[in-house]
Amino acid sequence: MTQRKINKITALTSVYNAMPYLPKTVASILAQTFCDFEYLIINDGSDDGSTEYLKSLTDPRVRVVNADHAGQAMALNLGLREARHEWIAHIDADDIALPQRLARQIDFLEKNPEYSLVSCGNGYLGASGKRLRAEQSPRLLHPPRYDPNTDSLILHQGLFYERQAVLAVGGYRNIPSGNDLDLYFRLSERFKLASLDEILMLVRILPTGITSDGFVAQRIHWDYAAACARARREGKAEPELEAFRKENWPHGRKRWYIEAQRRFRLGGAAWADNKYLRAVWHLGLATLIHPGMVRQKLSNYKKRRRGESV
Repeated sequence: MTQRKINKITALTSVYNAMPYLPKTVASILAQTFCDFEYLIINDGSDDGSTEYLKSLTDPRVRVVNADHAGQAMALNLGLREARHEWIAHIDADDIALPQRLARQIDFLEKNPEYSLVSCGNGYLGASGKRLRAEQSPRLLHPPRYDPNTDSLILHQGLFYERQAVLAVGGYRNIPSGNDLDLYFRLSERFKLASLDEILMLVRILPTGITSDGFVAQRIHWDYAAACARARREGKAEPELEAFRKENWPHGRKRWYIEAQRRFRLGGAAWADNKYLRAVWHLGLATLIHPGMVRQKLSNYKKRRRGESV
C-alpha cells in the first residue's frame, strides 16, 4: 500500500472555564517536536479567565474562535468546520501532550494509510500537576486496530483523525460524557480505527469531575452509544436518550460497583495531590464496597509497570 504524507495538521481544543490548567495544555502543544500546525482553540463561552488568557497568546500558530457556550460536542463540531487542515489532533483543555505525540501519530498514519484515526496510551496527573505511577493503554483484540464492539475504550483526549471521516458520519452528537464512544461506533462502521500502545498523553484527574451522578451518567451514556450501534446493525430505530437513561439507571449491586470504581478514581486524584489521608479514605471505601475490583485494578497497574499485557 502506498505511504501517504501528512504535511500540515490542525490541533484542536475546546475550552470552557479551563483555568488554571489551560496554559500548560497550550504550552504542551506549542512544544511538540512536529511544529507545522495551526492550533485552533474554540472558546466555548468561558467566564473564568480563560478568555483573557487566550487573548494574551502571541504564537502565530494559535487561532482562537469565540462562541456562546453550547457544550463540548457542539464546540468540537465548530472546530471541524473551522479547521484549515484535513488532519485533526484533539486534546482536552486540562491535559498534557508529551513532546513526541504528534510526530508519533503522524508517523503511524503515514505508514498505515488504511487507518483514518489513531489514539494512544496515557499517564495521569493530579490537580497540582504531580504525575501518578499509573498508566493506561488500550486493550485491543487485534492491535493496533481498534474495534469499539470488542475492545476497551480508547483515549478521546489523544485522538488524531481524518477530518473528512468524522464529517462523513455526522460529527459529534450531543450525548453528554458519551459522545466519544458514540463517535467511535459510527466511525468504525465505515473506517478503520487504531490506537498506539505508547504513552503520549497525560490526563488530569480532578475530583470536581468525578461526582456521583456524573460518574454513573457517563457509564449509562456509554451503554447508550452501544445500544444505538446495535440498533443500527439490526436495522432498528435508535433508542431515545432520556427514556434509555430512566430504564437503565443502575440500582443495587451494579450501582455499588460503579460507586466503588468512582471511589477508586477519587483515591487516585487525592494521592496525586498529596492528600494521602483522603486517598486512603476513598480507596478504603472502594475496597469495602468491592474488594475484587480493587485487587484487579492494582494488579493491572503492577503488570503495566512491568511491561506485561493486561
